[in-house]
This record gives sequence, structure tokens and C-alpha cells, in this order.
Amino acid sequence: MKARTCPHCDYKYTIMEYLKSFFITTHSKLKCINCKANIKVDFSRRVGIAVAFLLWMIATNLIVDYFELNSILWVFIVLAYIPGAVYIFTFDVFKKVKE
Repeated sequence: MKARTCPHCDYKYTIMEYLKSFFITTHSKLKCINCKANIKVDFSRRVGIAVAFLLWMIATNLIVDYFELNSILWVFIVLAYIPGAVYIFTFDVFKKVKE
């Protein structure tokens, strides 16, 4: 299953389109932007992504705790943390709604 694609028409959501739908609960129905078919977020995949994000958070916090924090390191951590978090969440997938 392709990440961020409609299971009906294989429309690939951009990261910005995906982020708009990110805060939808896993049980809510969405309409595909392209084909208007009903889709929803794959709950089991989202749990795996949440675990990966948690590990990313722990890793960045361990780095901050381990090293003496100066302004250059703080900027590096922030610049690594935000894109890393966005990248992890782009592996989310949509699935068909059973009618």
C-alpha cells in the first residue's frame, strides 16, 4: 500500500494536503480530493507511526540531555527534529471505507 495515496484512484496527496487531514480521527470518514470516494486513515499503521515518532522524540531528548546544550546544538536539534517528525508521519496510509 502506497503512503498518502487514495486506495481508489491512487491520487498521491502532497505533504500539505496530508497535513490538513492529519488531525482527523482514525474513525472519521474523509472524501478523496481527486475522486470524492470515501476513505479513512489506517488505524494500525497510525499506531506504528506513533511509536516511531515516540522513538524519534526520545532520541532527540537523549541527545539534548547527553550534550551540553549551546545555541548551535539547539538549532541543529530543532532543525533535525521537525523535518524528522514530518517525514515519519508521511508514511501514513488511507484505506477504503467499508459500506
